Amino acid sequence: MLYNQQGNIKYTFDLIDSVRSYREAYLLFILQPAIALFYAIKNFNAPYSKNIVWLFTIFYGITFAITPDSTSDCVSYSKQLVMMHETEFNISMLISNLYASGSRTFDIYQPFTTFFVSRFTGNYHVLFGVFGVVLGYLYSRNIWYLLDKVNAKLKPVSVLLIVLFAFIVGINSGINGVRFWTATHLFFFGLIRYVFEKKFKFILIAALASLFHFSFLLPTAIMMFYILFGNRIIIYFILFVVSFFIYDIDFGIIRKAVGILPDAFTERTESYIGEGAELKVSAGTFNQQPWYLVYAGMGLHYSIFLIVCYIFLFERKHLPTLYLHLFAAGIFFYGIFNSIGIVPSAGRFLSLAAMLLFSLFFLLAQNYENYKFNRLIFVTSPFLVLFIIVALRRFTSTANYLLFLANPLIAPFIESDTSIWSFIDRVL
Repeated sequence: MLYNQQGNIKYTFDLIDSVRSYREAYLLFILQPAIALFYAIKNFNAPYSKNIVWLFTIFYGITFAITPDSTSDCVSYSKQLVMMHETEFNISMLISNLYASGSRTFDIYQPFTTFFVSRFTGNYHVLFGVFGVVLGYLYSRNIWYLLDKVNAKLKPVSVLLIVLFAFIVGINSGINGVRFWTATHLFFFGLIRYVFEKKFKFILIAALASLFHFSFLLPTAIMMFYILFGNRIIIYFILFVVSFFIYDIDFGIIRKAVGILPDAFTERTESYIGEGAELKVSAGTFNQQPWYLVYAGMGLHYSIFLIVCYIFLFERKHLPTLYLHLFAAGIFFYGIFNSIGIVPSAGRFLSLAAMLLFSLFFLLAQNYENYKFNRLIFVTSPFLVLFIIVALRRFTSTANYLLFLANPLIAPFIESDTSIWSFIDRVL
């Protein structure tokens, strides 16, 4: 009886401490979100930590900074919001525009969310905050799905890998290109849970990504092939390796394959696989990027190649079953997307495959004692760190300085579109 009483007393005090921690964490976020974020990351085992990251993503959306001369997707979202708010735009017009001939959009999430917000305001900060609600939930849950599988204190190599995972599709990309990158996180959310838990509902969740960006019909089809054929690791590995040596692709074959789809779909793929896109690819003028983005991407790309080859040759027979399933899914998706990466915008899907593979790398480094594997991660770490640095640089171009100097109570009353990068540039 004494043991039970003591146990109940201890449980009561633990519960009180837990409630106190919850209150302190959320109060800290209200007063200073940036400090609360660092506090949550440091105490990632606390049950409130994932919610702080979720809230921080919303705050990031609310304070999102659009560069005046930007050509990013976020500009078109903000203009669409103003148009819907200031004109007599109704739901019938929205639906007719979505499915009209020549429309570039076949998605539901972004247009309908924008329309809903436009009923109340034309302020894009509110719209991006709403985008942050959905993105932040998926983003935080995807990271903590991995962290919840940690069985000990994080190793330095694991910290590197989970940070890199968080930046593969960061919150800046998620708000700036909300359609594709929110779809990426949603698809990953469903797929990785299916790989580990084998529940049918997660297949349906992953398939819902096509409502965010119609191109996710392709990953959904690949997912169905993966489920049908299972973990054919040797075949998938051959595909993975061969994909690194594909330097050209027949656009005509792709156009014929897409031609079997309804006209509504073929019209929307014209900018990706049409003759104009093919000419730009041939001339090397499509999607030109600054040198640092190119080298950061290449470093990550070939680091993945080295690590995957090592796992296949030396570790695959020793992997736990669930890790083996994740390895098979990762190299299957990466092999297919890498094979079609030359098609304009198709290379974006490599981010999804990279998230799958770095999920595995993180879990192996943290939970699987292998000196050689961790040493290989150390060898590739300069390329991984470069990718993180470049991702941080891109984050500062849309992160408002208010994100770190203000809080949710005062930020809405301060009109500023000054990004951290612009702020630093002005000061220096």
